[in-house]
Amino acid sequence: SSVKEEILAAQSKASKMESVPAEMLHGLDQQMERKEDGSL
Repeated sequence: SSVKEEILAAQSKASKMESVPAEMLHGLDQQMERKEDGSL
């Protein structure tokens, strides 16, 4: 699966888990962006 597919899957999970803090989701988004850039 592509990185974009993983991001979409994570976002759909996040929308179902409303108890997860928005800050945590923002952190996940930043990690995904770093992976897409090719640098960890």
